[in-house]
Amino acid sequence: MSKDVKPYENPNDRAEVLKREGNELQLKGYYKEAYRRYSEALKFDPQNPVYYANRAASSQALYQYVLFWPGKVSTLVSWFSYHPWS
Repeated sequence: MSKDVKPYENPNDRAEVLKREGNELQLKGYYKEAYRRYSEALKFDPQNPVYYANRAASSQALYQYVLFWPGKVSTLVSWFSYHPWS
């Protein structure tokens, strides 16, 4: 769990903190931990496509491919056209 455990007024704020933590972990090569941070961020803001894309990038780095159908819409993110932690 994150060291930053203060309460947040807006759940999206917490999601953004988790995304930033995931980005830092991703850059350091801790893909499994980054994947977990992005998954946690999705619990707070499931409508944000960036969290799905970042999690897909972590998954791809781990060679664990997962296909998601959020609702009835599927989204395919290409690693080559999107660099999530920039």
